[in-house]
Amino acid sequence: MKLLAFIFFAAYSLCLSQSLRMTQPSKVIEGGAFSLVKVSPDGKWVAAGGTENSGLSLFDAQGNFVTQISRFAGSGWGFSWNNKSDKIAFRENVVQTKEDVVARIAVYSTETGTLVISEEKGEIGLPYWNRSGESVYFSFGKTRKSIGNGILNKEFEYSIIDNDLVTDNTIVRDAVSGIKRKFENYILNFALSGNGELLAIEVASSGLYIINTKAGKISDLGMGEAPVWHTDRYLIFMKVKDDGRVIVSSSIHCFDLDNETETNLSGQFLPFAFYPSVDNSANLYMITEKGDLIKSKLILP
Repeated sequence: MKLLAFIFFAAYSLCLSQSLRMTQPSKVIEGGAFSLVKVSPDGKWVAAGGTENSGLSLFDAQGNFVTQISRFAGSGWGFSWNNKSDKIAFRENVVQTKEDVVARIAVYSTETGTLVISEEKGEIGLPYWNRSGESVYFSFGKTRKSIGNGILNKEFEYSIIDNDLVTDNTIVRDAVSGIKRKFENYILNFALSGNGELLAIEVASSGLYIINTKAGKISDLGMGEAPVWHTDRYLIFMKVKDDGRVIVSSSIHCFDLDNETETNLSGQFLPFAFYPSVDNSANLYMITEKGDLIKSKLILP
């Protein structure tokens, strides 16, 4: 009997050691309430948006406050790091009234502590970096603008303008057109894998899709939001459920492209977890329903 118990325990331990999961999360910062978190790819910096998406704060990996990057409304939403981890781009509303919103794009350098502000102000879209990390793209009305060296890579660039994905990659454009969606099912967000070959797109009221940027193959993951990549194999995102009035659950999931399997990472620890962000070392950050910024570790098989 003891031998059977030992064999069962050993088999269970082996199975657990080979399974995709996350560790018990812990709070990174005492006090404060946040709406969104983005860790820099190198894991050195953690940027967090304030409540109601107002204000953008910078912390180090230990949770120590570094600086207040922006105090404007809107700056705490949709910000993004470049892949070099030395710049973060965000949109801030310099004027926000019931009648009017005037926004601009800003880029903060962690190396110099300085800001570069877009010349354009007005109807501004969220910023998206190119793969070189040298230029950030955004919409001004229905026109694509950029901050940076202005040089396009040989790789294709992507941005969202007027609720649609804009790119010179005709394979991706055709794939997006091939995703059956109604007029109101606009593109909310996208995430490009490190090698540029996979593009995850979030479609309003439709779900999450992965597009092979070279072959045009489409994978439908079902409902999912806020996608982020860890390497070119794992897509991490959140799944939110509601009863038509309030959110009843929200969990962080990971899709393993090699095995085509999906794992609920946060379900065993938290009833609510929002907006995942992961660095190159698999440190996983997220926000709780109380606005706490918490950190875990992604355990890979």
